[in-house]
Amino acid sequence: MKNPNDPQINLNKPAIVKAARLAELDNLTSEQIADAKEQEMRKATVALIENTAKVETEKKVKEDGIINALQLKILDKSQIATIFNVSIEYVEHIENKI
Repeated sequence: MKNPNDPQINLNKPAIVKAARLAELDNLTSEQIADAKEQEMRKATVALIENTAKVETEKKVKEDGIINALQLKILDKSQIATIFNVSIEYVEHIENKI
């Protein structure tokens, strides 16, 4: 590196990025490493919670749509299953809940 205070590295190569991160770890205190690990765990937890909420919301929207379609009585169960990309058994399960 020509200038260690402003290193220019090729970020397109994963191996170089990994080596740079490992070099950065060598300069950190144990407290800084622990803080970094905690921040990464928090990010992972937030991502997991957001993903879970998204899946639950999508399921609820799909169930509400199936309920509405069943109540309108315009489509048969097979058509509803096709539209919502679920099995006929799932449509029948939702029908039994209402």
